[in-house]
Amino acid sequence: MTTHRKLLGAVALGFSLMVTASLSAQIQAGLLGKRTVGLSGFAEDIRTAGIGNGSGALLGVNLPLGSNFDFGFSGSYESIPTNSFNEKQLFASLTAYQELDSFKPFVDASLGNDWQASTVGGFQYSDNKSIYAIGAGAEAPISDTTALVGRFGYNKYFDSKLGHYWTYSFGINHWMTEQVAGVASVTFRGSDSVIYTVGLVVRF
Repeated sequence: MTTHRKLLGAVALGFSLMVTASLSAQIQAGLLGKRTVGLSGFAEDIRTAGIGNGSGALLGVNLPLGSNFDFGFSGSYESIPTNSFNEKQLFASLTAYQELDSFKPFVDASLGNDWQASTVGGFQYSDNKSIYAIGAGAEAPISDTTALVGRFGYNKYFDSKLGHYWTYSFGINHWMTEQVAGVASVTFRGSDSVIYTVGLVVRF
């Protein structure tokens, strides 16, 4: 191999390494601290009410507010065909996190409202209630583009008669390109139900 070809090969290798390093810098594992919009579908396995299983969709937006705070809002719709039940939710949230060598522990607080409607035995029922939640968890990278997420949360209705419940969620997110990530999670709502979610997130 001539010196000229060796030089061209070294330049090409150096350029390839620079491009790879640049992409790694642009695609960092995890969703915290990134401006994103996502759309997910979910199925809920309801274990205690005896009303069948539900399914729905969730739209969420995350907006960074400085280096360690994110603001988010989301809306969801769920239906249970067996009793013409449907539920709509709107939430706003604030998340504070700390980056510790890519590992990101976080705490969050959210406020929202829940609208429900159903038809049982020919009778129509509707209700709406406000709810708040606090939670904590961590986002942990397992590669340059993939991260695991765990969270537990306490959820309380403003109407004390409606009580409260705990949620536990485990998920994974993976950046397929610089702008598009896939997400999947499992959420346990106490012993009442399990929610399975898959979706796509777009960075903008």
